[in-house]
Amino acid sequence: MKVVITGTPGTGKTSISRQLSNKTGWELIELNKIAKPYDSEGDVNLGVLKKTVLKRIKGLKSFIVEGHLACEFKIPCSVAVVLRCKPEVLKQRLEKRKYSQDKIMENVMAEALDYCFIKSGNNYRKTIQIDMTKKISAETMLGKIKNIKTDDVDWVKSLKKLALKTF
Repeated sequence: MKVVITGTPGTGKTSISRQLSNKTGWELIELNKIAKPYDSEGDVNLGVLKKTVLKRIKGLKSFIVEGHLACEFKIPCSVAVVLRCKPEVLKQRLEKRKYSQDKIMENVMAEALDYCFIKSGNNYRKTIQIDMTKKISAETMLGKIKNIKTDDVDWVKSLKKLALKTF
């Protein structure tokens, strides 16, 4: 199986992808390990990253490509999985990582507004979303992936709370 796992930073992509890779033997490609700043601003050139990924997956029967940037371009796969997390919980996770307040707000708003899910839906034929607010086991994740089972995610109430706290 060829799987892309993406989502906002802090949703659990790296942890669950490593668990899935260990459980299944599927090769794991972590975008954060191969994405390098490619311009003078220190930004990643998505075209270069995509070419690098396509070279790495060429000929592989099964793989997991993991990273928040995977929603930004199309990678040939069986299914794209967007990990989700309630914005309030995501905020706490990013604070523990010592993200700046600006970066926390940027990522929490991206999550609340379904950024990765919308981008993935535009780039991938089969896209599911899985709520990782309460972390799930690799076995449960694998079942959802194989059955193309999506979770119902709606952060509208969270978005209203955030807006009230912010403004």
